[in-house]
Amino acid sequence: MESGATGNLARVERPRAVGRPGLTERLSGAVWGAVNRSAAGKAVQDVYLRGVGYVWMRRLIGRRTLIEGGDAFAALVPDRGVMLVANHRSYFDFYGVAVTMLGLPTPWLRRMHFPVRGGFFHTHPAGFALNLVAGLGVMYPPFFHERDRHAVNRAGLDFLGQRLREEAGSIVGIHPEGGRNRSDDAYCLQPLSPGAGELALRANPIVVPVFINGMPNSVGAVHAAGRKTAARRDYPLIVVFGEPLDMTDLVAAGPSPRGFKAAVSRFGDAILALGERERALRAACAAGVIDDADARWLANRGGGRWYAHR
Repeated sequence: MESGATGNLARVERPRAVGRPGLTERLSGAVWGAVNRSAAGKAVQDVYLRGVGYVWMRRLIGRRTLIEGGDAFAALVPDRGVMLVANHRSYFDFYGVAVTMLGLPTPWLRRMHFPVRGGFFHTHPAGFALNLVAGLGVMYPPFFHERDRHAVNRAGLDFLGQRLREEAGSIVGIHPEGGRNRSDDAYCLQPLSPGAGELALRANPIVVPVFINGMPNSVGAVHAAGRKTAARRDYPLIVVFGEPLDMTDLVAAGPSPRGFKAAVSRFGDAILALGERERALRAACAAGVIDDADARWLANRGGGRWYAHR
């Protein structure tokens, strides 16, 4: 879940020289590692997400958020972790998905993990602050582009794999595209990273595809969109949950580079199919076919407005 970074992200996310991690990165590793790697830390984080992050974000996006496939997603009874694979248009994508999950509600959801690019959120003071405010360090673990960080990235992948194997009801949100898709076409995907496929085949989680569209890239823009009179007609935020993907054949074949590529190709196909469903829903919103009383609007869900109860 990449939080509300500004247009300066490209400037502050330049490659770091090889050497000892800086002060912010060391602090981030110590603090967010302690929060995310302990049961007590995740319990505190869960309370924060449900009582702080969910509340203010629902006030911003609740009126214009339409959820498709939410009831089926909420009805899951996972016997292991759930890996969400989603398209990536905005820094706030998984924040929007998290708010919809908490607002459904999903009683089985116990912990959330949203790995993120470490070049900003774990190495820059502003990124550390955003991670704190957005979700008490839920954007963890970090992944880096620098070649000297292979061991760090491998440790992060192993951490997520363990969560998915051992923690029933844990959520790991992954953008198979890796970086944000800046194309004008919201219904296409960038080349997919095989790392997402490796995680799925090694951990064998329940894989749920998601398509999200309509989330701006700054808090100000999110606020402005929600205040527009015709927000539901012209600026809906639509989140479409798909059915869990059958990965049995690829898992049975065992981990391999070919299998990893086949897995992310399956993710991409499912995400694009959900994108077509989202396109139709967006057209229906514009035409007024989906009225304000529709139960799929987040604002019409029965979840608490001041705390996301289970």
